[in-house]
Amino acid sequence: MNKYDKNNFHDLQLLIYDALNGTISAERLASLEEILRNDPESRRYYIEYLSAHAGLRNIFSVDQASDASVPDDGFDKGLWHDLAEYEKSAPAIQIEKPAEKPVVLKLTKPEKTKYKVSKLSIYSVVISAAAILLVVLMVIVKPVRPTVAALTDSMNAEWMNVKDNPAPGDLFRQGDELALTRGIAEITFDDGAVAIVEAPVVFKIESPKSMFVTAGKMTAIVSEYATGFTVNTPSASIVDLGTEFGVSVEGDGLCSLHMFKGKANLISEANGNKRTSQVVVEYEAKSVNFTTGLIKDVTLDERGFVRRFNAENGTVWRGQNLSVANILAGGNGLDFEASYKMLSLESGQYSGVFNWQDRYGTGQYTVVTSNPYVDGVFVPDNDGQGAKVSSSGHVFADCPDTQAYFRYDIAMSVKIPLNPQSYQYNTLAPEEQMVRLAGSSNMPSRLVEPAGMNPQLNAVRSNVLLHANSGVTLDLERIRSVCPGVSITKFHSLFGMGEMAPEGGETDIWILVDGQRKFVRQNVRKGEVLDIEVELSEKDRFLTLMVTDSGPNSNNPTETLHANYDWGLFVNPRLELE
Repeated sequence: MNKYDKNNFHDLQLLIYDALNGTISAERLASLEEILRNDPESRRYYIEYLSAHAGLRNIFSVDQASDASVPDDGFDKGLWHDLAEYEKSAPAIQIEKPAEKPVVLKLTKPEKTKYKVSKLSIYSVVISAAAILLVVLMVIVKPVRPTVAALTDSMNAEWMNVKDNPAPGDLFRQGDELALTRGIAEITFDDGAVAIVEAPVVFKIESPKSMFVTAGKMTAIVSEYATGFTVNTPSASIVDLGTEFGVSVEGDGLCSLHMFKGKANLISEANGNKRTSQVVVEYEAKSVNFTTGLIKDVTLDERGFVRRFNAENGTVWRGQNLSVANILAGGNGLDFEASYKMLSLESGQYSGVFNWQDRYGTGQYTVVTSNPYVDGVFVPDNDGQGAKVSSSGHVFADCPDTQAYFRYDIAMSVKIPLNPQSYQYNTLAPEEQMVRLAGSSNMPSRLVEPAGMNPQLNAVRSNVLLHANSGVTLDLERIRSVCPGVSITKFHSLFGMGEMAPEGGETDIWILVDGQRKFVRQNVRKGEVLDIEVELSEKDRFLTLMVTDSGPNSNNPTETLHANYDWGLFVNPRLELE
């Protein structure tokens, strides 16, 4: 290369670069020197390059004395001095300004590869583009519906118009229309209201605070934070005012509202009739006719709606109280009537044999392992240290001295056989007589729930016999697990002596909570009926029912085992819930 030209510009740059960095070979250095001596334009570019390099890197100094030796970087400073002297007398060179900016790098442009495009590929691209355009238009024209509620629990649920059965945690969108054909489901709306629907039911999720029930039953549980939740039906709308209520919609569009707690505004909107409204309060029930829009009073159906359920243990609460007789018989308390069973005071085991033998207890507290809701049983007696009344060690210090005598085990829904020696509960005979409460024919009707007594036979079907001397303790903490979210507020029962007790007999009743006396009544005589209520709190753990003998039979003061015929009978004992 003897002269700079555009095609060799890149080579000149590389030569200068290598020279400044000390990586240039002797041959290439000689080539650079020849170009600079013979080509003024190359020399001018070289000088500009060095000026820029010196300013940036401070490599060279214009005041540096000339040195004929070649430094370590390969640059000949003598050559630099000769070039400078030559520039002083060199003739001016006319340089034509290039028409366009010099190309710094010479790039090789690759040849284009030709592809053969099939018609099928073109059609696929067109169809894909059309599909994408359609999706975009659908989003613009019909946006994705927001989620406004979630399925928070279900039990044996089957749905008709969904692809897969929703599971707890699944979300519902605004406008979802659902049909539950089996089981129970709990839906929590974003606004905080809870709806429990029971199959068969058809409904629609309308918004974060409203739903439409086309047919079937549902229960709304609305806290004060979700006030205003609305249930719409074909004939009416129910606007919550801080409540718990049930709604039923029949096939002909008839809507009925049952208020369990609080109040709500019932608005009649039936069939284009004039809009009317009424505020419905606790324990009231109203219906709205679909054709006429007429609002009228109906009987409150307190047990007709699912108000809580527990999918883990399969329990369903419809607002009923928990039957203590059913719990003591081995149930969960939700069935009002109890089975005919005996609970042994000695072993804590269940039996079908009605034992009439006179016995003495050991003074020990016996834990009942076969029933999770019954903590234990015992024969109350005071040996100077009180009586143990719970598995946690609670002691009733004021327990009377009973000599630990007892005759009957604890019995539920008691029937007394004509031939007690051969009697077994699994071979019930028609001639057996239901134990009845002495004086029950005269007691106020308000004291007995309809399911607890047959008015024709005056026979109590949910009762517990605690013959003196006997005691049993319930575990309230475990009983609460039957209906989560529901509080046990009180123990309520009628109490008296059984009809078979002799005249002049007396007995004592003790109700304890965690070993402390909550209700005591001594010398209860035959024919006297007590209405017992004991308030309970969420902190209370153990509820103890205990019956002891009051003393000798007034008709036979010399009787040694005077506990005979002290038939302590609890009629419809129950734990009231809220």
